[in-house]
Amino acid sequence: MWTRALERVARLADDRLLTFPRLIDRLADQYDTAPALLADGETWSYRTLAQRCNRYAHWALAEGLKKGDGAALLMGNCPDYLAIWLGLTRVGISVALVNTGLAGSAPAHSLNAVRPSHVIVADALVEALRRALPHCASPPRCWSFGPNRCGWPRIDDAVCSLPEGTPAVADAAMRSLNFKGHPGLGRGESVPDPGRRIALAQLVEQRLVGDLARKPDVARADPMRL
Repeated sequence: MWTRALERVARLADDRLLTFPRLIDRLADQYDTAPALLADGETWSYRTLAQRCNRYAHWALAEGLKKGDGAALLMGNCPDYLAIWLGLTRVGISVALVNTGLAGSAPAHSLNAVRPSHVIVADALVEALRRALPHCASPPRCWSFGPNRCGWPRIDDAVCSLPEGTPAVADAAMRSLNFKGHPGLGRGESVPDPGRRIALAQLVEQRLVGDLARKPDVARADPMRL
């Protein structure tokens, strides 16, 4: 089974132009309304995921962000977490995935490592970010996903009226720093080359559920932590 799985993903690893956002586009064209993400109380199709990613990409462009700029994401696992991450990387933004388990001034470590111009935070983590901001060398502009008492703008409101089509910019390879899986402060872990990461994810999926071509309607769970 491992040999078969490796053969099926080898071409992905060699495709240097294949980014995660482009892969989502391909899957949306292939599977359209089939379920892509299942979470508590909501289900996103492949098409919905692609459209949501594009809205966040348009948001980044509207905010004047450009390739090479930094942003930070402080959210728990949810469909919008993935959509924000992929949407921003589509237009070349380097995204720092901040560990949600840090408290006090600790989140500032991740922010100072990246010096993002924007931080997106879940409503449940607004207070954690607020306590860390005084320790940031360069305070970023803060956006909340959901309501907050700090007067920060809500990104979930801001993207509602934005286009769902692919932005007219050249795709950039994903470049992110992952602080999320580290129990301590950590130094940030660079996300690997997109083609290899996609191949690895596909390989794990194939190993766990077997030959999915024979069961196209089977719901799949991704065991790899975001």
